[in-house]
Amino acid sequence: MGDPSKSKLENLRQAFTDIGSVAVEVPMSLLSSVASGIIGPGSGLLNRALVGDLNESNRAVNTAIERFTYQPRNEMAQDVVSGIGNALAPLIGVPIPMLNTLGRVAPAATRQAIASTKQPVVNFLTRDTSAPSMVGMGAASTELPTQRQIMAQEARIPLTPSKGQITKNLEQQQFEHETAKTYPEKEGKPLLLQQQKLNEDFLRNFDASAEAMGGEIFGATQLVPIGKVVDAPLVKRFKEAKAEVKRLYDAADNAGETQQQVDIAPLYKYVADHDTQILTNNAPMLANLKLTLEKLGSPKTLSIFDLEQVRKQQSQLSAPGSGINSVHMGELKPLFEGITEGKGGDLYKAARAENTKYATEFKDHAVISKLLRNKPGTQDRAVAFEDIYKHVVHTGSLDDMQLVKNTLLKAGKEGEFAWDQIRAQAVNELKERAMSNISKDAAGNTIPNAKALRTAVAQLDRDGKLDLLFGKEEAKRVRELVQMAGDFYSPVPGTVSPGTASVLIRSLDAIAKNAMISRIPGVRSVASGVSEMASKKAREKRVSEAVNYNALNQ
Repeated sequence: MGDPSKSKLENLRQAFTDIGSVAVEVPMSLLSSVASGIIGPGSGLLNRALVGDLNESNRAVNTAIERFTYQPRNEMAQDVVSGIGNALAPLIGVPIPMLNTLGRVAPAATRQAIASTKQPVVNFLTRDTSAPSMVGMGAASTELPTQRQIMAQEARIPLTPSKGQITKNLEQQQFEHETAKTYPEKEGKPLLLQQQKLNEDFLRNFDASAEAMGGEIFGATQLVPIGKVVDAPLVKRFKEAKAEVKRLYDAADNAGETQQQVDIAPLYKYVADHDTQILTNNAPMLANLKLTLEKLGSPKTLSIFDLEQVRKQQSQLSAPGSGINSVHMGELKPLFEGITEGKGGDLYKAARAENTKYATEFKDHAVISKLLRNKPGTQDRAVAFEDIYKHVVHTGSLDDMQLVKNTLLKAGKEGEFAWDQIRAQAVNELKERAMSNISKDAAGNTIPNAKALRTAVAQLDRDGKLDLLFGKEEAKRVRELVQMAGDFYSPVPGTVSPGTASVLIRSLDAIAKNAMISRIPGVRSVASGVSEMASKKAREKRVSEAVNYNALNQ
């Protein structure tokens, strides 16, 4: 519309003048600013060398920039240059000469506005933005990263997580993820390599723990060998215990202590009370007991020796898995023991005490008795070799596991070795759970599954099995692995504002895409080139900080 006080011809002449000035003066101003960005620092260095005063050196830099930077005379050209200066204002202080000098081409009014914002944006690209934003948390913002760093360094295979993984900072994690994904062959490559090493070292910790506990045979394909290694000392210990009981009973027999007569009326009463079941053939073992007593002449008393033979016979008929027979034997056992309680001599009493220990260890608890017997009426093991580990660790209770451990350790070095293989396999099982993830890194390593690992450890920890298996110190290491898996493999949920690299790109894109400024020769290409260069430099610096971060040095 022009100036209403002037004629249309004058306004048209002014428009052409403005357009010509913008086309000529703006490029001159931009190019001269780049030149001044080179001459100015050189002048400052020369002045510093001759005079030795920092303030004089800075004044020399500013004077040179003012002298060699062309200032447009046309009002429209001044507005265009001011617009460029405003767009570049946030970038003053970025350690790239072209950005600093271009940011100073605005006229005095614009440069005054820039100066007012210069202080808070100095080193904008390189400032530390990773501190967790936990308002009111006080020392917690530094304590948690420090704890994570210590745990990572004290792992059996030390871990080197990134800055985002240590600090759990939302923006930092987003930057690392996006940089590694967008620039995998360039700026993001150190992040990818660090993550690959973290994945590998994290899983290696399980193998290191298994080996530290004496593990030599462990793994998904080693269940049968493990079963055989465990079975051998159990059988050995069982035979030794049984032989000791027999030795003591033989000593009592040889001393005549088992010839004492005892009243067996409680047996007759039990048989009479279950006569119906015997007649209907629902209790074969009781029918056999009644027939045995009748063959003996239905005596009122029996010698301890004869009574022990009757008890052994009934025990064989009522082995575990024999249904109703084992139920009745469970009720008859205290009757047999009550009949002989306090009878016989010291040798017999010692034999009875040893037999009680033997029964407690191998007969009264299914977790061990099942490992030692076959399925009823067959030659097949009640627990297959490949199922022994599961039977010991998962099927029974904490007390059952303690019984197996005690029995193995009583078997000497062979049993100790077997227990170590159970422990090592338990660690390996946790590793396999941690590897239950279809996601792989670029090197093909499994990315640990934090949730699956936490669930597996919780199942063992719930009733104390974790401490029994591994001991206090190793169990602590396992819990720390769970903690680190949660910290390093569970990204912080939520969104954050874009990083500083995005701010830089947007600032320069504002120049490149401005409807008027983008038409100025060279401005669009300069802005795009500077944007790419500044972004790359910023990313490289932040990536270096991320992969070399140590919370203990902060």
